[in-house]
Order: sequence, then C-alpha cells, then structure tokens
Amino acid sequence: EMSQSETPLILDPDQYSTARTAWRQDPKAFWKKASLDLNWKVAPETDLSVTAEVQHNWFPDGRLNACFNAIDRHVLAGRGQEAALKWRGQSEPDRVLSFAEVQHDVAQLAGVLREQGVQPGDRVMIYMPQVPETVIAMLATARLGAVHVVIFGGFSAAELARRIDHCTPKVILVGEYAEMPSGKFPYFPIVSEALRQASGQLPICIGLRRDCDAPALMPDGWLDWRESARDSEKADCVPMRSNDPLYILYTSGTSGTPKGVVHDIGGTLVGLSWAGQSIYGMAPGTTFWAASDLGWAAAHTCSVWAPLVCGAASVIFEGKPIGTPDATAYWRVTKDFDVDAIFCAPTAVRAMIPDMSIDELRAKVGKLCLSRIHLAGELLDPAVYEWLRELLPDTQLLNHWWQTETAWPIASMLTDPSNTRRFSPEVGVAMPGYDLALLDDAFNISENEGMLGVKLPMPPGFMTGLWRDNTGQFDRYFSADGKWYLTFDAGAVSPAKSFSVLGRTDDVINVSGHRLATGDIEKAIVDTGLVEACVVVGRGDSLKGEVPIAVVVAGSETGDLAETEAKIISSVRRAIGPVATLDKVIFVSELPITRSGKVLRRSLRDLSNGKNPVVPETIENPGCLAELKMRFLSSLT
Repeated sequence: EMSQSETPLILDPDQYSTARTAWRQDPKAFWKKASLDLNWKVAPETDLSVTAEVQHNWFPDGRLNACFNAIDRHVLAGRGQEAALKWRGQSEPDRVLSFAEVQHDVAQLAGVLREQGVQPGDRVMIYMPQVPETVIAMLATARLGAVHVVIFGGFSAAELARRIDHCTPKVILVGEYAEMPSGKFPYFPIVSEALRQASGQLPICIGLRRDCDAPALMPDGWLDWRESARDSEKADCVPMRSNDPLYILYTSGTSGTPKGVVHDIGGTLVGLSWAGQSIYGMAPGTTFWAASDLGWAAAHTCSVWAPLVCGAASVIFEGKPIGTPDATAYWRVTKDFDVDAIFCAPTAVRAMIPDMSIDELRAKVGKLCLSRIHLAGELLDPAVYEWLRELLPDTQLLNHWWQTETAWPIASMLTDPSNTRRFSPEVGVAMPGYDLALLDDAFNISENEGMLGVKLPMPPGFMTGLWRDNTGQFDRYFSADGKWYLTFDAGAVSPAKSFSVLGRTDDVINVSGHRLATGDIEKAIVDTGLVEACVVVGRGDSLKGEVPIAVVVAGSETGDLAETEAKIISSVRRAIGPVATLDKVIFVSELPITRSGKVLRRSLRDLSNGKNPVVPETIENPGCLAELKMRFLSSLT
C-alpha cells in the first residue's frame, strides 16, 4: 500500500514556520512522521541512534528496498501507466516510460546483474550518458541491495581507473556513446583503457549499444545489455537494512585520493521524500526536471530518487543550454513535457543570455508556464536573475544551497505569495533538520560572518561516511568538540535569518591580516553592472601577504577597458574599504568552469601566482586556459 503525504508544500512563510516549529519541538517525532511516507518491510522502532562511531544513524532497525519505494509501490497503487521518465535526445525520438515499463526493464536488468553474481553490498559502477537506461541501471542495482556508483561521463580513463580501484565494482554498466553538439562521444574505448590501467581484479562489463542497427562494436568479453536482458529472469526487490549503503558519489577532495561520499538507504529516502515534496513540490501528476548530469549529486537527488519516490515524473535531457540547437532547447523541453519546476545552475542560464533575445525566444517557443525554478550550484548574480524574471514573470525564482554530503537542501528561499521579490544573493532560510549558524575560527557562534556550520546531529539523508576512508577525511567534516558539521562555506546572515553563501572558506584572502571573503568582493564587482561574470582570487604579495585579483568577463556594453577597470576598483574600495583594493582586473572572454558549473578557482589561483594550473577532467572548455595564461602573463608582468 502506498503512503504518500498529504502535507501541503512547505514553500511559503506560514507553512515553513509551522514545520520549523514542529521540528524544533521534537526532531525525532518530526522525522518519524516523515518516515511514514515510505513503505518499510520492517518498520523502524528506533528513530535515531547516536554512537561514538556514527553520529547520524537514522532508523537503524528498519528494513526496506529503495527500488520498491521508487517504482514498484506506484505500480501496486494502480499508477503503473503514469509517466515515470520523460527523455529527449538529439537525433532520436522522445521517449516516455511509465512506472510499469520502468519496473519491467529494471527487473530484467536486475536479473542480469544477479546472474553475474551481484549480491547485496556489491558495487555496480555506471558510466553512461543522459539516457533512461542510466536511471534504470541505478534502480536495478538498488533492487538487489547493491550500491550504485555513477561516474560522470567526462572523466578520463585514468580518473575512471582510480575510481575502479577505489570502489572495486563487481560490474560496470557502460553506454556506447553520448550525443554532444559536436557529435558522438564514445564511452567504450574510455572504459576499455581504464580497465587496462586498473590494478585490481577486473569487473564484468555490460555494454549498452545505442545504434542497434549498426555493426556490433562491443569490446571482447563484454556482455550485451539488451541481449542479456532478453534472456534473464526478472529479479524481485531485496529488503535491506536502513543503514546499508544506497550509493557512493565521488566528489572533489584535497587529499589526492578519490573521496567517495556514502549515503544510506533509509535515511536518504526519508530526507529526499520530505525534501522532494516540501521544497521541490514533487507529487504524483507533476513533472520535475533537474538540468544536471546524472553523475552529479543534483541528479541523484532531483532526477532519480526524490521525484520517483514522491511519484512524480522526471525529465532526462541529453543536450546543452545552447547548441542543441540554440537557447530554445531548455524551454522547448519544459513546454513539450509539461514541466512544473526546474533545478538548474546559473551557469546554464548565463550561457543562454547572449545566444538569443527574449523576444526572439518567445517568438520561437511561445508562452511558457513554469511554476518554479530552483537555482543552486554557484553564486547567483543579478544578470541571471533579472533575465529569468523578464522571461518568466509569473515563475517563482528560488535560490537554495546544499552539498553532495547532505543530499538535499540545507537552506532555501520560500515562495513569495506576491511574487515581487527583487534580486538577492541569499540562499534562504535554514530548512527543518538544519540548525544552521555562523562559526568563528574557534567554532563559536558568530553574529555576522563566518563558516556555515550545522549543529549535530544531522538530519536523515546526510552522508554516513566516506568509502574506504583510509586517511580520516570524514573526521575533518566535524569540529574538534564534536558539536558541528563544517560546510567549509563562508556565509553571512540577515536579521530575518536568511543566509548567504560567500564562497569556500579556503577562498578567503588574507590581506595584511584582514580576512576578506572573495564572495564579498565579487558581489561589489557584479553590482557595478559592468561585467557579465567575475571571480576573485588571491595573489601572493611580499608586503601584504595576499592581494585580490579580479578575473572578469566584460559586459556587452562595456567601453574602454582601462576606464572600466578603474570603475571596478573604485567600486570595490567603496563597498568594502581600501583594504580590499584590487591589485589587478584581468579581462577574459570566459571563465574556466566545470561541466557542472563550478568555477575553477584553484586553476585561477595557480595562474595568478605564476604556476601551471591544475586542470580537472571535468573542465568545460580546456582551450580557455590558454587565453587565461596569456592574459595573466601580460597583466601581471
């Protein structure tokens, strides 16, 4: 029997106040009630177990299956013919898969995995493009109680080999290629080379051929996905302990070894079920689109587990904000698939702005009806906000903030009933479950600025550890007194208790003993209206320790660059003070970003200090670093 909450969306101030108060009064009862939205094989009697080893052990004695909660229970409730996945590619027709169709495909693939010896707790690596089969692979893995490890398709063979050695998967599921604006990007050769470089026992490979009419290009010894599925016996859902791992998701780290964040089954599904309904508005009959690669945290939450557990349809798009074919791509998806709400990064919108005017976009797409756009992943700037406001005047624009480690939002803006909110860089108020505060260097609560910290215990969904954490990285997330989770994001808070994220704490510049958050300086630059985008990094200085360098993308109406630089420097001095005076303003045509929209600050810091930049595998445009190096050399000599 399906148990879906009838609680109204928690997006307006009144509903937020009610929920926040209920959580404050009795956190365990609050999450116990939320857990009733799941179907448990064995209902948990213990809400939270805190030990010296595990601080956030939610529902430890419960048993359930993640795939059953995402797919099977909706079919049993009579909703099998409703849409579960809506997919758009570039050269193939749209596909809409019902819950019943997904259940069939998942059970067949789970049968294939079982025949290959996959058992509960085994890792199944997924290296695939933006296709429905990637979601099916995640669900099939969870159906058996195994752990899915989705790797972003932009990683090289060497990076993939490191992850293979680190998580030791029993099986790797591989898509034949991804369709890019520039053509087909093959995956089979990358995985073959990664296996050659890997040092441990090699996993079984199952390949998904996309062009079934073309000659087979499967590497020797690999299994064919479709052929194997046709002959397999369907597998049923395997009940698992609540605290067994659901997935491992690799995130950036500074230790030089892969950092695999582990999320459990029960706690994660409870957190995502609550957040899906209460923050993102996911419910049966709605369609949600997370415009994010399935290898990233946003898609794990907003493309797969949260919408499907909540009974909503999820959109998968194999395309880009522009180039497939132009800036109309996103908006055609929202219109054609009746999308209610979107999750996206400001970078995606920033790419659209110069590609097409709003009038031209409206003429090509027609009237757009979209309830909400949830923005996250980087600092929101006025240009993005105002462009979206002009394009979609009736749509709620909601900035919010969370991390791979938390799996769902720490803070979010609330729905504005009048929809008259003006631009603000704030990410919103702390969600129930998060006792959020600003901390000084001694981990005492600060009134104005500091590192954003969450008082323990963390809510359901927070990571339970790091996979094979041989260097103790997990312990570094917590304060020495054992009271706080450290986000390593610098922030500020308004009198109304709405938080802002100013940047990573390691992006704080120390100028003559004064700590300056790069986010503050960047805001002062953006407020001039003279730039489209900017990032501030520190450059070593023999007198002051560090001085701030601004790397900016000039606006379309920017005039003389020397005059613009003077205006920017003057603006920063006025906004922050002489101590924040910019040493240089370097104009570039684009900032170096990853494919998930994060600015490569470390690369820019290296360039500003005369070093060869660290170039991650996920960089969007490697060629932009050549221009940056030239600009830095000419500007800083």
